[in-house]
Amino acid sequence: MKKYIVILLVSIMIVFGIGLIKNNGEVSWKDDILNKSYHKNYRDVVSTVYNAEDILMDLNTKFILYLPYLTLSSQASTIEDINKLYPVEYLRKIDDLIYTVYKTEQGGNIYVMFLDSNNDLCETYSFAGCAYMSKCCTKADFAQLEISNDISKIYEIEPATIVYSSMYENISKEAGKSDSYIRVLTNEGMYAFKYDINTRKIKSIDFMELNWFDCILQGDLPKE
Repeated sequence: MKKYIVILLVSIMIVFGIGLIKNNGEVSWKDDILNKSYHKNYRDVVSTVYNAEDILMDLNTKFILYLPYLTLSSQASTIEDINKLYPVEYLRKIDDLIYTVYKTEQGGNIYVMFLDSNNDLCETYSFAGCAYMSKCCTKADFAQLEISNDISKIYEIEPATIVYSSMYENISKEAGKSDSYIRVLTNEGMYAFKYDINTRKIKSIDFMELNWFDCILQGDLPKE
């Protein structure tokens, strides 16, 4: 009888041990933040404010704001990597997507997206991209913009683009380019404005359908 009890206890310890592997370390802090974030929005939880350009450069925005003439390699590949750079205070999960929100000194929020890796022993999330928004723009907001318009008109509609244009313009200059890009997320997709660095005039306007807004809870989107 004692022999069977010992075998049963060992079996329980093995199963329990596997559970610890799955829920130990990084997993536990993610679960804890997810639980604390439930039924709340980022305004109730996030307290730290960061410089928007620092985060965008560190996390690499090629997934949303790629430059066609420059390949940028991601410096952070998982939520654990990003947490080391910028501690995660808030997490929400929608199906296989999970996101966190960072407040910025310039105003607006940076949304960082992850995909569920579905690993049986060590649950983690892979970096899927990020976006910086100070307001919820619609496609119609930019409909009046035309070729040869000054890029200041884009700034007026979405102030977050000032940070984007400054950051990528510097990269363009270092690469010896005379053109740069401003990309803006809207409720229906993403605008890509190519402009001349010297004249500050728009040279081309493209639009790509994306559903990023559908991946963020309504209460977490920026407000006017």
